[in-house]
Amino acid sequence: MATAARTLYLIDGHAQLYRAYHAVPNRMFAADRKTPTNAVFGFAGMLRSLRSRFKPDLLAAVFDPHGPVKREELYEAYAAKLGKAFSGYKSQRDAMPDDLRPQIDLAQELCESYGVPALQMEGYEADDVLGTLAVKAAKEGLRAIIVTGDKDLLQLVCDSIAVYDPMKDITYDAETVLNLKGIKPEQVIDWLGFMGDNADNIPGVAGVGGQTATKLLQEHGSMEQALKAVHDKFKHLDTEILKFVAEHEVDSEKEKEDRIGVKPPKGVKVVEAYLYAQHERARASRDLARLNTELPIELDLEKFRCKPPEADRLAPLLKRLEFQTFLRDLDPASLKNFEVKAAAAEAAAPAAAPPAETHYSIIDDEKKLATFAKEFSKQKRLAISVLASGSHPREAWLLGAAFAWSPHHAAYLPFAGPLNDSRLDLKDALKVLGPVLKDPDVAKIGHNIKLVAHVFENSGAPMHGIAFDTHLGEWLLDPGATRFSLEELAYKYLGVRKTGSDALLGKGKNQLTLDLVPVADAGTFACQNADYIWQISALVLPKLEEAGILPLVREIEMPLIEVLADMESAGIRVDGDLLRKMSKTLEQSLAAQETDIYEIAGERFNISSPSQLGAVLFDKLGLESSTKTATGKNSTSEEVLEELASKHELPRKVLDYRAMFKLKNTYVDKLPEQICKKTGRIHATFVQTGAETGRLASHDPNLQNIPVRSELGRSIRAAFKPGVDGWKILAADYSQIELRILAHYCQDPALLDAFSRGIDIHTAVAAGLFGCAEKDVSRDQRAKAKAVNFGIIYGQTAFGLSGVLHISRREAQDIINAYFQKHSGVRQCIDQIVAQAREQTFVTTIMGRRRYIPQLKASDRGSQALGERLAVNTVFQGSAADLIKKAMIDIHRTLKSDGWKATLLLQIHDELLFECPPSEVKELTVMVKKLMEGALKMNVPLVVDVGAGDDWLSAKD
Repeated sequence: MATAARTLYLIDGHAQLYRAYHAVPNRMFAADRKTPTNAVFGFAGMLRSLRSRFKPDLLAAVFDPHGPVKREELYEAYAAKLGKAFSGYKSQRDAMPDDLRPQIDLAQELCESYGVPALQMEGYEADDVLGTLAVKAAKEGLRAIIVTGDKDLLQLVCDSIAVYDPMKDITYDAETVLNLKGIKPEQVIDWLGFMGDNADNIPGVAGVGGQTATKLLQEHGSMEQALKAVHDKFKHLDTEILKFVAEHEVDSEKEKEDRIGVKPPKGVKVVEAYLYAQHERARASRDLARLNTELPIELDLEKFRCKPPEADRLAPLLKRLEFQTFLRDLDPASLKNFEVKAAAAEAAAPAAAPPAETHYSIIDDEKKLATFAKEFSKQKRLAISVLASGSHPREAWLLGAAFAWSPHHAAYLPFAGPLNDSRLDLKDALKVLGPVLKDPDVAKIGHNIKLVAHVFENSGAPMHGIAFDTHLGEWLLDPGATRFSLEELAYKYLGVRKTGSDALLGKGKNQLTLDLVPVADAGTFACQNADYIWQISALVLPKLEEAGILPLVREIEMPLIEVLADMESAGIRVDGDLLRKMSKTLEQSLAAQETDIYEIAGERFNISSPSQLGAVLFDKLGLESSTKTATGKNSTSEEVLEELASKHELPRKVLDYRAMFKLKNTYVDKLPEQICKKTGRIHATFVQTGAETGRLASHDPNLQNIPVRSELGRSIRAAFKPGVDGWKILAADYSQIELRILAHYCQDPALLDAFSRGIDIHTAVAAGLFGCAEKDVSRDQRAKAKAVNFGIIYGQTAFGLSGVLHISRREAQDIINAYFQKHSGVRQCIDQIVAQAREQTFVTTIMGRRRYIPQLKASDRGSQALGERLAVNTVFQGSAADLIKKAMIDIHRTLKSDGWKATLLLQIHDELLFECPPSEVKELTVMVKKLMEGALKMNVPLVVDVGAGDDWLSAKD
């Protein structure tokens, strides 16, 4: 392969932009929160990777023109000659998605800003321009590489021209084309002519796909030889073949024989008949697929020379697109120069104030500490940043802390550093810090402030009065986004490049630990953090107020931080010995299940291998799957195995084996390893930003997903016990909370009546669905009603319901239709939620939490349907999340203020778990039930089931 210095890289702009559009979730927006950016973000990543990996000397991108192209004239000429097969060039192609259209100009602007010329040629498609430039480069002695996933460009491959597919990371030279496609590059144009192109509405030969086209070329060498062979062989059957094709033209031999039952003349295969009759159509399709490599366009090597991007041009665009990550690719000196010029321009503007001078101080002796204490003790609002020895809440110890209470001012208190650096004694400093940290009336602001609270707690200084978290606040503005680091927020809101931890600690083998960083450097870093947190919070809060989210912030999310911090500190006792015994029992059960599976299959194989399992199910047993993997193989997913379980016993055995294997490896074996040796408890970390619906997530370990439906999953709960011998575990669980929220929103009379009467909602709905009295509802009817009730919230279709209930799709649709006929208020409510989401691009929960649903603006129906399901589910599930968070805050405050010994330990979706002495069980049950049921005012009564026992399992039974 030629060196990059002698290689011209040509990017197929439209093709790569389309691929990026489908590869990157379409929930990204520019700073204006209106312009979609997912496709251009993916395109920028491709461009960045290409430049970084190959370091091309010559580079250009080519885009399609806005107006008509010359190939349309050729197409129309063939349409006039050959008829309806040529019914409009690209007429079958879907219209460009509305949210992709504005990104084309952005992609071109991005290219130019990166110093990459973005080319267009009126009247000619990008493929023709790419082909012409590649051929001209080859004539100049260069090597050309076209960056695309479009198979049409493979016709250009030769010794000097290759095609690189960045998504597959494959470079197609002549050998690769032959190995992967089975044909030579010079045969590609005939291959395209044979099979046509649905996207461009080039018909090809009826019934000839890619594989058939390949076989024809492997057998005959070229299109002309293949057409000549069939003509010579069957010209004596000319009339019969033409008649057959004229009367029975379809797309495949199977469709011909199955649907029509008429076969071509004896001795003639269907494909041969079409080749014989459609020789002109084949040649016309080939001509339309052939690229024009002789366009009047100049190969300007100086223009194509790849230069470093100019910060003056690129940085403003990246800021506007909110692509902060890509800013780090710019030369630091160049970016700094841009920032200086930008700051100067801003300072020169009439209304702009001059840039403020920073005042950062290091408090490293007793005299400075005394002066600091006088000012510190007066503050009612503080921004805090800490330097700690670790990131795990139980293992993070205080090395230094910075505080800010006005813009551009901050002070750093060091408690660690190199031997020769001055630092404070932690105990002396905490005498100053402790009272203020503990005071709930002093508002504390941070970035990931829960960890800050843990660090102070671990050092003997509990912190109260958490008021705002910039990370959490930014997430609430757009929970679908992923960029919330302090560095990114500093650039977004303040336009400054904040020093990152890499710059502070270094990288690789010379990387320092925080305790060895010079105090002066650590102080500047921490003060900068605190200062920026203070400034950013002042800018984020008005945005939250403008979005109507401030009540959610102040009443739910910020108070919850302290609740979660206490839960993480408390942890929960887990009986490791019990789990280890369970592991041995499960190991024996798995071995027995393996034996059963091998006997049924008639052979030993790797049950965990999808390919080996697929070979047994589909090749050996002859079962059929309706679902394929991305590589075209039969899927062995859980959904497929559930579908096959009614046809053969092996899939059910495999499902049972998988469930047991997963439980053993995920929980039974892993939980004992996560028990803290010091406390004998597991201390999970709870995450408020883990789900766009607002539901909490947890990790190390993930306790949200312990199965509750299987007996084995429930048995794991027996290992969760009170931390004090003789105490009890108390479990409180909302009953059918999302259905009650559905009734609250839709005001459906039948649902409201059922909940107000306190009867089983599934029985009540079943009675309405099947036209019988509630007392006469059968178990099967109740099960169907239950599936529909919960399926409605998750946007379940007839297809999904049929799979759950193992009934026909028609019967499932009949049940859904009957439900909506009986509960018209639900239908109206769902339609209203979706309509509002389409109009405003987001939905809100009962407490005003927002979730943006960009899928509703997508062009394809699949994405729109997903958006509809997300919109509906978010309203009900997100409102349930709001409700239990409010209950947690109310209960936590009561436990703290009234001197309870009981402790809130866990939240698992709609359930809360406590430990308490036996003497508190009765009163705790009453208090928890009252506060959970009264957390929010609803139009239906809320019901909480409470139980107590020696462990989590017995508390639930």
